[in-house]
Amino acid sequence: MSAVSKRQASFLGVREDTPNAAVDLEFAGACGIAHSVLSVDNVQVSVGKIKKDYKKILAIELGEISKEIGSEISGILGGDFYSDRVVKIDYRNGTITIE
Repeated sequence: MSAVSKRQASFLGVREDTPNAAVDLEFAGACGIAHSVLSVDNVQVSVGKIKKDYKKILAIELGEISKEIGSEISGILGGDFYSDRVVKIDYRNGTITIE
């Protein structure tokens, strides 16, 4: 499942105190458990020319992952984004192609 970071959600106007944004759900992943999950309405996720519209997408705290890798993580693209695409990884040339 794809998700955006809570930081990105705040840029879209959704925060912890936004009415009806809180979701009764917990995520467990590489950097622990996300106890607070938000729902963000009407988001378009794009990678280059590839775009997908979401009526609702979840927002989780990705700050710990960002700290771990030393770069801002604004979201996670899941199977719902990639299910209609072909992802090619060229290890020799260090490239990833999404079609």
